[in-house]
Amino acid sequence: KTVELEGNSWKAFEIDSFQLNSTSILKFHANILESVEINAICLDENRSHQKNKKKRCFAFGGTTDVSNSNQWYTLDYIQVGDDNTYEVPVGSYYQEEIKYIVLITKNT
Repeated sequence: KTVELEGNSWKAFEIDSFQLNSTSILKFHANILESVEINAICLDENRSHQKNKKKRCFAFGGTTDVSNSNQWYTLDYIQVGDDNTYEVPVGSYYQEEIKYIVLITKNT
């Protein structure tokens, strides 16, 4: 499935619920078409944003360095015009029930 986001977009897609375990892997392909602060993908149990919540998002591009953030895990960043296929061992980061895939292009 292909999804295209522009500007400041947070899009949650409901999926069949499943339990992440230690061997769970998230595989996705990303292509960045415009410069934004953060490009990210998240796996979440609900659509509620809570500041004290555990990290659920993986940043893979953008102009903002989030490597020291308590909200984002950082993958290898790609630049505008680049693309990459990621295989993220999400089960080594957390093991929760997942109900949503969230795609983010954060721009203020």
